[in-house]
Amino acid sequence: MVIKKIILSNYFKKYANYLDAFHGTKFENFQSIAKNGLKRPGDTVDGKKLDVVAGHISLATGLLGHKDWARAVFLSPSIYYAAHPVYSKEVISQHETWLPVVQVKVLKGSFNEY
Repeated sequence: MVIKKIILSNYFKKYANYLDAFHGTKFENFQSIAKNGLKRPGDTVDGKKLDVVAGHISLATGLLGHKDWARAVFLSPSIYYAAHPVYSKEVISQHETWLPVVQVKVLKGSFNEY
């Protein structure tokens, strides 16, 4: 269909300079992420200060030349890495296990790789 072809063509033109990336999370965070976008630990969302996930590097800890390594949004080009249970909390429903992951578009050159 011609309309579908035009829509897809416009989509690919719009996002030509973007890469796909993934962020593992908890299922209960989806609504906030959809409403507010991905936020860094230490940011305030809906009146609540976001904490670092237990067991992860704490705020104000320096690493790889960054004074506050944990105050960032961590993404991966691999859905498998983002879906690891360290980053994505399992949801079990009807005998199936789900690992919540958010897919995003990231502008090329707008991030650091480690």
